[in-house]
Formats: sequence, structure tokens, C-alpha cells
Amino acid sequence: MARLTGIKIISILCLFLATGQVQGHIEFQSCGGLNSYFCVPRSMCSIQLGFRSLVSGNLGCHSTAVCCPQKSILTRVDIAVPEPVNLSCGRINAKGATFPISDLEYMAQENEFPWMVALLDATYKNYVAGGALIAFHVVISVRGKIDNKNPEQLLVRAGEWDFKVQTEQYPHVDVEVKQIVRHPDFDFNNGANNVALLFLKRSLKADIHINPICLPERPKNFDYSRCIFTGWGKKSFEDYTHMNILKKIELPVVQSSTCQNAINQYLPYKFVLHNSLMCAGGENDKDSCTDDGGSPLACPIQGQPGRYELAGLVNFGLHCGLPGVPGVYVNVANLRQWIEKETAEGPSPDDIQEIPLKPFNTHGWNLNEANKSLAYGNGNGQNEIIGQHYPVNNSPSQPDNADEWVVQEPNQNDAFGDGNAQNNFVNWYPQQNGASAQENNQRDQYSGNSENWDTSTMGYEYN
Repeated sequence: MARLTGIKIISILCLFLATGQVQGHIEFQSCGGLNSYFCVPRSMCSIQLGFRSLVSGNLGCHSTAVCCPQKSILTRVDIAVPEPVNLSCGRINAKGATFPISDLEYMAQENEFPWMVALLDATYKNYVAGGALIAFHVVISVRGKIDNKNPEQLLVRAGEWDFKVQTEQYPHVDVEVKQIVRHPDFDFNNGANNVALLFLKRSLKADIHINPICLPERPKNFDYSRCIFTGWGKKSFEDYTHMNILKKIELPVVQSSTCQNAINQYLPYKFVLHNSLMCAGGENDKDSCTDDGGSPLACPIQGQPGRYELAGLVNFGLHCGLPGVPGVYVNVANLRQWIEKETAEGPSPDDIQEIPLKPFNTHGWNLNEANKSLAYGNGNGQNEIIGQHYPVNNSPSQPDNADEWVVQEPNQNDAFGDGNAQNNFVNWYPQQNGASAQENNQRDQYSGNSENWDTSTMGYEYN
């Protein structure tokens, strides 16, 4: 993104000293309990507080702002001038779409992963599952999380980062679902073929924060690759709420035989890893977790820095973050033939969803008061993609140049897992058709062989 340096507002400091307000629609509020500190957009402060400040509450400011000393508020700012959007699949914004946050741990930069989407309940806009954009009108997720949902009951949210704020320079877009195609061979007993495609009513418009991920060539083996999981699920097994800021965790892909043996140590029957499945993780306190189902596992494309392909989708696991026990993911490469066939036969979108960008000079800011509830816990022709009407090759090609959320606080010692590492597992159960959200969230025991196991039997569960 190109940047031009210009004068933001000539009299900004004078107005600040007098009222704490800036002409136009920007209104700043004191923060950190000090009259000389104000919540301002991150681009307007010469001091950039990083991860530690963010997870400890950001001094009462939203995640897109920083608590800035009056003397450090800039009169000259870098005005972002959008460049033509790179339409190649799988690109990331490693430093965020508009600002970086230093030393982030277990969280993504702002709009770092443009393919990341959330599936929401259409009525209340509650979080349902994660997913990934594989075309501007097609989202891939897992069948188990939406098996009891009709298209009219779901919304797809693209371009999101922090569910608690509305001050992003690039706002999210909600799109209705036109049709859901579920894999017919999904097996509740072992998680095989747990995949679904959601066709959108309107095709999204390519932008810096909204763009599909590449699909891998088939067959492809990602063993020993270090890949990135992203999702808004719970940070640990014991939590009752989701993360508001997108999680980002680097995980190793584990060989199928190793994964199968690890899982079988905890199950009362022999588990066989289906060829539609793969595994990643096994590192202490680093894992996807409850309600991350459908969220993507993206692996870097060799020889193409900054580009990723979709290796897996969060499927199920044993607890969260247990050392030596990987999580189980949908193997996207082994299901690509089904994905291509269904995408080719799927419905076309009605039109293109436009993205209403906010003017830079206002940032959409109108903060009447610092949010005290955030004070302790804010943090928690090449390279084509599948087209809007007809599928084309979504494989990465060689580069042209060869040369209702509650703010969560990620705890480094307890993030994404059971901090005491006790093996108190509940049994896996599938989302049941027709079951209420409350019933599904209670995670009642599931009998895979007509026996009811208690919590000491260490079953596995869908995420």
C-alpha cells in the first residue's frame, strides 16, 4: 500500500489541548486514567504499544487505537493510498492492512488473513463456525458445525478481525448464503469427509482484506510443514466465550501414523484416521480449540513468500493443547476433486457485494468515552482462483518473477489448552440435527457403540 505524507488537521493539537476533540467526526477520550493521554487511531501516534499492552486491556482503548501521550500525537500522518488489489490467491498482510502491532503472540495482525471468514447465525449474528474463502462467492467449512442449518439461517462475514470494534479502516462485509452443499459421505463416527461448501448470494469484491486462499494440488503431503491455524473459537477448553480478536497459531503437520497412535492412547476403541483427514499440532498449549471447527489451516507455498494454500480445516480433537496429541483436520488436498466438481455445478452469485470503505480522515471514530469493559482483557492470468461463475484452476502457480463476544485475554501459560494438563476429557459428540444451540453447547455424551461413556473414558470431540 502506497503512502503519502500530508497534514492531517493543522490545528489538531490546539483543539486537543482545549477540548480533547478534533473538528469533523473524530472525538478522542482520555485513557489510562491520565488526562494527558488519549485514545487515537494507531496511525496518529508516534508511539506504538504492542501485544503486552493489548492483552492487558489497551488502557481502555479499542484494538484499532492506542493510548497516546498528548505530546506524541502526530500532526503529520501517513495517508494510505490504496494500490490495485493483488488478485492472486493466498496472499497475506503480514504487517496488517493499515497498521502493525509489535510482538503479537497467538493473535493475527489486523486483516492479516484475507480468506478468513466467520459463519454467523443470521438472526442474532452469533458466531457459529469458521471457514475460508476459496472463491469470491464460495466458502469452505465443515459439515458437522452447520448440519442443522439452512442457508437462510446463516450469514458469512468476510474481512473481520476484531468482533468488538467497528473502527477498522476496512470494514467487514456480511453476505447471505444461497446454497449449502454437504459432502454426502460425512461419517459422524470418525469425522471422515467433514466438509461443506457455502455458495453466497452476492460475490464479494476483491480487496486488501478480502481475498481467497489457494487450493492445494492433489495429491499433496504437508507432513512436517509448519502451518498457520486461524480462528475465533475459545482460547481454552474451559472457557465459555469466544475470542474477539482472530487467533493465529503456528502448528506442525504430523504424520498420519503418528497422529493415529497418539489418539488411540486415549480412546476405548481403535481409531483409524481416514484418508480425508490429516493432523497438526501436538505442541503444549498450542492448538485449535472448541468452536474453531471449519477454521483453516494454511501452509506456506514453497518458493512464494507471503502466499499460502489451504491444507486443512479444523475437525475434532482431544481436549485442547495436550502435548503429543495433535488435532485432526479435514485433508483439503484429498477432497479437491469433490470440491471442484461441486463448485462447477453450484449456483452463480446474483451480483457483486460492494465494500463501503470509510474515509481515512475520519476513521469512523466517534468515541464518546473510553470503554471501561476493555480495560482488563482486550485480546484476548497466473495464480487464478475459482471464478465467480465457472471454476478455474485454483492451484498456486510459479511467480512471475522467479528471483456476542466477550473480550478474552490470552494467557501465555494457559492459552488454547488446559493449563493444568489434567486428562479430564469429555466425550466427542456430533452436532445433532434439530438440536437446540443450548443442547449442542452442553456437549452431551455420544455413544458410538451403544455404550454411554462417562467423562473418564477420554473420548474425542468436534471442535
